Amino acid sequence: GAGWIGLEVAAAARGYGAEVTVVEAEPTPLHQVIGPELGQIFTELHSAHGVRFHFGARLTEITGQDGMVLAARTDDGEEHPAHDVLAAIGAAPRSALAEAAGLEMADRAHGGGIAVD
Repeated sequence: GAGWIGLEVAAAARGYGAEVTVVEAEPTPLHQVIGPELGQIFTELHSAHGVRFHFGARLTEITGQDGMVLAARTDDGEEHPAHDVLAAIGAAPRSALAEAAGLEMADRAHGGGIAVD
C-alpha cells in the first residue's frame, strides 16, 4: 500500500538498490489522508527515485516455491515478479464501544474513530 509505512519502506528499499513496485487500491499515495493533489506530488517524488506504482489494484495472491516469494498478483490480473512482499494495508479502528457510548465519531473516509478537535 501507498500509505506512510509503504512509502517509507519503498524509499528505504530503493536506497539499498532494490527494485520496488507499490500496489495501491487508491488513485494516489495517501489519497484519503492528503488528497489527490499532494498524492500526485508523492507519486512524482518516489517515481523520480525509481519506485514503480500500480494504482487502482489490490493484491490477491502471492506465489512462491520452497518458501521463497516468486510473484504477487493483483485483482486486475497483473503479475509482479517479487522476492519480498510487504503488506502495508493500514488499519481500521474498532469503534463499536465508543459509538455505543454516544461519542461523536469521525467520518470513515477521514480515518474513522472518535472525532477530536
